[in-house]
Amino acid sequence: MSNTARVSDPTLPRVAFVIDKMESGGAQRQLVMLAAALKDRSYDVETFIYHGGGFFADDLTEIGVSLNSVPFRNKAHLVRAMRKAIKASSPDVVVSYLTGPNSLMELAGLPRRRFALITSERCLDAVGRKRFVRYGLHFLADAVVCNSYSQHRHILETFPRLADRTHIIVNGVDLKRFSPVQSPPIRSRELRMLVLARVHPQKNPFTLVEAVEIVRREQPQLDVLVDWYGDPWWQNEDYYARLKEAIERRMLKDVFRLHRAVKNIEQLYHRADVVCLPSLYEGTSNTICEAMACGVPVLASRTGDNSRLVKEGRNGLLFDAPSAQDMADKIVQFARKPHETRRAMGLTGRRLVEEIFSPDFFIDSYIELIQKVLDKRRTF
Repeated sequence: MSNTARVSDPTLPRVAFVIDKMESGGAQRQLVMLAAALKDRSYDVETFIYHGGGFFADDLTEIGVSLNSVPFRNKAHLVRAMRKAIKASSPDVVVSYLTGPNSLMELAGLPRRRFALITSERCLDAVGRKRFVRYGLHFLADAVVCNSYSQHRHILETFPRLADRTHIIVNGVDLKRFSPVQSPPIRSRELRMLVLARVHPQKNPFTLVEAVEIVRREQPQLDVLVDWYGDPWWQNEDYYARLKEAIERRMLKDVFRLHRAVKNIEQLYHRADVVCLPSLYEGTSNTICEAMACGVPVLASRTGDNSRLVKEGRNGLLFDAPSAQDMADKIVQFARKPHETRRAMGLTGRRLVEEIFSPDFFIDSYIELIQKVLDKRRTF
């Protein structure tokens, strides 16, 4: 539903989102959901990017959120260019998503910000010196939002003094759009696995390819079909090409199929027997949340908040991400479960997601935080 005709309330804070590009990622999906909800509540909202359009660009246009592209020559110039663009827009609050945009806005606010800054941490990929630099910059923000409990612990283990400005707001899930079908598919021998993720080293695609090869070798009577939907990481066609070559070399072309990202993902969930997420690291995964909301069981790696969402044997199974053999074993274990058991696991997942996730709670939490940081700035 378009919000283009809705008039903004001038008494409400003006909100600007900053992200690198609107590619087909989980952060971008959450940004669109939050922007749409704020627009629906009469907030004045706009978005700034600095790497072109992307998969979700049209979604912002549809809901009436302007998408501003900030040109730059190099990284040093980007800080100045973004500072100038934000100053011209004059938002009350900036909400940044992902590591690069977070650091960019923390530095662009120096030496003295005129806007409140909320950064968003979504992935447990900061290690070593990078971890201290990345999290240390958060002292320049008014608030840091973690979309997972594991991310929150990771930050506070590094800098306990960030406790007063670090908050947990888990992902919002549209429980109406993502809902179970009345008659899920019944298959006797074929197992249809769905993966929704960028083709990126984080998502661990090569190990899943190896796991499928193991299943076919050790359980030749089992027909496993994997459909992976996702665009190459930053249009990294070389990594994508190497994955395609690995699939063909293992003679899995007909059973491990790669597709580009699509919008109507709820239809994909409804056609799947199980959703798989083999990531090496995660925060809170949109894919797992949406699969659970659709009543589809989940196979996932033991990382981030996955074990908080996937209850072993109840709504899915967990495996060790680096181990293709463990991954293969869990695929076979799930495949051997009768249809009635799979159906019960999916419905358990739906009940769990209804308890944990709520789009209204997600929106209300952000609005409360926006007001909190603005009130705090006014006291100084």
